[in-house]
Amino acid sequence: MTGIPAVRAQSDLEIIRPIKCLSRAEIEGRLREAGISWITDKTNLEDKYARNRIRHNILPEAEGVAPGAVKHICEVAAQLAETEQLLEELEKDCLRDCISESESDSKISLDALKLSKYHTVIRNRAILTCLKKLGGGKDKHQVLRRLFQYFQKGIEGGQGEHMHLVDDIDSLF
Repeated sequence: MTGIPAVRAQSDLEIIRPIKCLSRAEIEGRLREAGISWITDKTNLEDKYARNRIRHNILPEAEGVAPGAVKHICEVAAQLAETEQLLEELEKDCLRDCISESESDSKISLDALKLSKYHTVIRNRAILTCLKKLGGGKDKHQVLRRLFQYFQKGIEGGQGEHMHLVDDIDSLF
């Protein structure tokens, strides 16, 4: 949703892109002014990868149709990155409040009543995070379908009923 972050961890390395907001031409211009040489990764010149086809074909076309389009896309991407940070924080709060994990038997329990008080977007993100934690070859669509059916039934049916949803996921309604 937000593209490559300005800072991300990769193995034992922290990759920082402090000039992500600048175009290639701006970066190269500044390097020339400062007398600094650089190396261009040859794969960035090929249209083999989708990111390069976008850079070489779609973005120039967008600029031709609507000058400033790339700048606006970058601004929206920055706004989406901020929104994603907020959603991550709200999701973490939701997980702390509504989810309990059993380390002894690798199960996750959901408190549907508490979960129901969160916005649907946050609720869905929390549920997907639980499913990702469980991993494996589960049919996630089947799990989600059952979870949402039970979730609705539990909300309408009151409190305190324990329901086994699938494999390692239980819920208390």
